[in-house]
Amino acid sequence: MTIKTARLIVRPVRASDAEVLYDIRQRVAQFQGRSDRTLEETRAMYAEMELRRPGDEPGWHQYVIQLQLGEVIGDVGVNFDGPGPQQVELGYSLHPEWWGRGAAGEALSALLDHLFRTRKMHRAIATTAADNRRSRTLLERLGFRHEGTMIESWCERDEGHWSDEVLYAILEREWKLSDTGAAVPAST
Repeated sequence: MTIKTARLIVRPVRASDAEVLYDIRQRVAQFQGRSDRTLEETRAMYAEMELRRPGDEPGWHQYVIQLQLGEVIGDVGVNFDGPGPQQVELGYSLHPEWWGRGAAGEALSALLDHLFRTRKMHRAIATTAADNRRSRTLLERLGFRHEGTMIESWCERDEGHWSDEVLYAILEREWKLSDTGAAVPAST
């Protein structure tokens, strides 16, 4: 599955994307304090994912967010082993230079539209650090609702520091994409 928007391409990850995506996640960690996999673990994971057909097999599938001109600026993961049938879990990261410029919302809107309209998913969830105001605002702008706070549910890999996470969700019937391609909450 490859999705094109006005500015972006959202496509399945390739093993050759490992270094640039690893670098982006390290830059994000500088601001948000969340550590991630090593470069070697990232390479191995993407090589394994590249062999699978995105979305046809259970588990996490990673998609690259790149500009139409080719520059990779982030990624979004979709867990098709989500919390239950016809449910997916989303995760995303974006190069800090692209924060506040609408790219994450554009990519997630297009992906959610595909998941709800084409893949016929019923529900999507996403978790983020409780103190990550930007991510929480993005999810709320996309129409996700706050479903709960999980106390000390995330442990920093190298530091052993526990932090809180918040859970957001949106149902297919709550999703609507405006005529302009921007996500707007559906009326209930």
